[in-house]
Amino acid sequence: MAAAVMLRRHRPWARLWLMWSALGMLLGPVISPTERNAVLVAWSPLPSGSAILWSVHAVAPYIVALWALGYLFPRKADFPRPRHGAPLWPPVLAGSILLGFYVLAPPREVSQADERARIQAMPVEPGMASVRFRLFFNGKPLRHVPDGPVHVSLFDLKAQRPTTQLARMVNGVVEVPTVPTGVYRAYVIVQTVSGRTGEPGLGLPGDYVGDLNEVALETAGASPVLDLPVGRFMHLVQPEDTAAGVAWRTETLPLTAPVRFAWDPVPGAGRYDVFVQRFFRSTGAWDVIAMSQTASAEWAIDLPANDLGESYRFGVHAIGDGVVVGQFKFLFFTVGAPSPPDVQTP
Repeated sequence: MAAAVMLRRHRPWARLWLMWSALGMLLGPVISPTERNAVLVAWSPLPSGSAILWSVHAVAPYIVALWALGYLFPRKADFPRPRHGAPLWPPVLAGSILLGFYVLAPPREVSQADERARIQAMPVEPGMASVRFRLFFNGKPLRHVPDGPVHVSLFDLKAQRPTTQLARMVNGVVEVPTVPTGVYRAYVIVQTVSGRTGEPGLGLPGDYVGDLNEVALETAGASPVLDLPVGRFMHLVQPEDTAAGVAWRTETLPLTAPVRFAWDPVPGAGRYDVFVQRFFRSTGAWDVIAMSQTASAEWAIDLPANDLGESYRFGVHAIGDGVVVGQFKFLFFTVGAPSPPDVQTP
């Protein structure tokens, strides 16, 4: 009864509400809230992570909705009409569709726990397999680099166990001939610095690196051939100089906000896509909290302090002609993290 009275007395509001609800339900599966927030941060003229940014994004849909209501549902007794002759309803209608999509789209995100459960449920036949990676740089096969040793790091997504395979690249193709069946995350490093020894970690500046989130070797004797785009490993100069390489590590770099990142420019790069993720050390889960684009070789962001058990991780991709030509990930750091409670000693 109350709903019927509301629909009769406030028809324009009811129409607008119903339209936005329908749009949200139809368009909701297309994009997730995390992706929406990332787009807002990337394209907003306001500083990333600022309170003003989120306040404007939260309030703007409702302000614009009040302004647009008179044009979408004109009633001479209630809403004034514009005096100029240019019709405003096409842009207002388009804006209202986007706003309805932004405000009412339900979440589509798959949790990392669900993703782990999906991988655990994948059937894997015991045995051995092999895999080959065809490397591409700047959209072309990586054939200008001399044949040589390649480090292939495979992280078993089922057993949560890493392993490193030493392979060779021949004419731009890397073959790992003996791999236990399983589901892996792959990270490939083509070494370009001669004379070095020891583990390469995540790479040295100038190495060619690339990764695949999922490599499924489910049957014994499987031998898939996978295309792998690679980019030059970038040299971060601030807040840490990575000229000596980046090791696989879990310790974090303590920093203060705002955090400034700077790196050596990458030849052929027209822009840099940067991101910051919040990383939960106890579970290994993470979520994206900021994404942006910049034409310069530096970027700064004002981040809130971490909670205990959390850290941030930073990464950047150099983009040239629509493809990745360089990358750096990850730098783990904390911002003003609270100290553990003091423990009194006798």
